[in-house]
Amino acid sequence: MSIKKIQILTPIVTSVNGKNGDVVINVGNLGIEEELAKKSDVNHTHNYAGSGEPGGTATSANKLTKDAGSENKPVYFKNGVPVALPYTIDKSVPADAIFTDTTYDIGNNTTAGVAKLYDSAGANLDGAMTQKATQTLFDGKATISKTVPITLLASGWSGNAAPYTYNLSVTGVTAFSNQEIIPAANITRDQLISLQGTNMIDGGQSNGKIILKATKNKPTVDIPMRVILRGDAVQPVKGDLLNMDLDGNGDKQYRVLKINGSKAMVLCMSDISTSQAYNTTSKTGTFNNGTTGQLYAGSDLDTYLNTTWYNTLTAAAKAAIVSESRTQYIYQYYDIPNTPNTPTYTYQYQFNWNDSDYENANLTDSILVGNRNVFALDLKDIFDYFGKACITSNELMEVWTNQTSIVNKQWWLSSASDSVTSWIIGGDRGILNEGNIRNGYAVRPAFTIDLSKIPFTKV
Repeated sequence: MSIKKIQILTPIVTSVNGKNGDVVINVGNLGIEEELAKKSDVNHTHNYAGSGEPGGTATSANKLTKDAGSENKPVYFKNGVPVALPYTIDKSVPADAIFTDTTYDIGNNTTAGVAKLYDSAGANLDGAMTQKATQTLFDGKATISKTVPITLLASGWSGNAAPYTYNLSVTGVTAFSNQEIIPAANITRDQLISLQGTNMIDGGQSNGKIILKATKNKPTVDIPMRVILRGDAVQPVKGDLLNMDLDGNGDKQYRVLKINGSKAMVLCMSDISTSQAYNTTSKTGTFNNGTTGQLYAGSDLDTYLNTTWYNTLTAAAKAAIVSESRTQYIYQYYDIPNTPNTPTYTYQYQFNWNDSDYENANLTDSILVGNRNVFALDLKDIFDYFGKACITSNELMEVWTNQTSIVNKQWWLSSASDSVTSWIIGGDRGILNEGNIRNGYAVRPAFTIDLSKIPFTKV
């Protein structure tokens, strides 16, 4: 053994066996034990983060063991935990969802695209149609007209004297449709002469039917004609006057007081009686609030209108009249205040065309009359027609007589005043409360009628 090697190993050699030449080394002096103490065994296990035992589930991994979502509900992570979305991917999306896969520009007269829609008149200058413009366009167009060829048969006219009547069945005609009847293009000279001698006029219309009237001669030959069904309607409105023949004795005029669809409440503009009293004997009763007053139900006026006059109507007219429930009202008369358009009480009306003299009817009580086919109007019906609480004498007379001058007549109403009097229309004084047994007052029937079931013409 050389001295040199001995010297190199001197720090770690503790002894030399001279006999066998072995060198004994002190391992502790090499620092190996200290480093090995810092290492794990080969089969070592340790706790994951947040786990209480070796091999346990880590805290962060534990959050991933929670089930969430379904086949149509995606999940997202909230605080490291999977959470199902509140919307499905097949149908349900947020109300304010925006899809950006396809976009369109505003269309114009050369390029297809989207149109701007407005709920008012929009300022769209790019050629697109606005919603208001579209609606205006449609509102301004009538349904396309249609021509229907017909033949007026000589044998189809009824009546032994003028006016002769012809009931013409035409598909597409309604109570409110508008049409023209003109000679056919192939009409002969003899047919034209026969047509001209009839003085043919419109006799009204209903669903599927037009009535023609010949006021001079009855045609003696068949006449080819054309019915032009126009698109514009002739729907009556409140205030219109209609001609209707309801009793088979010719047309009478009726004022439309209100209308809902084809059903119109009308007032006959003719007096059907001038000798009918409200009550020839006193028929009083107790109203809902305890007031004693003249009863309209069962009165002579009620019986005359709902039974006697109603039974003079044709079967077609009766079938068209719509029965309705009626209520009778009691109004107390007040002379003041006289200033117009200051209705301290229920209704206010001008008296005797005097600008400074207005009187009042104050509603105090009511009672149910029941269903009626024909009835006398109440004060409420008149003021409802005008849609206001104060009316002038001119307004009253115009709706009642179609003129604004004084008419020396009186007409019954169904309204009561007290136990001995009721209300009337006074043609020379306005609205009055008068005795109920006085004769000489006129009667004008009112009723609701389905105009789709009865021929009529607008005046």
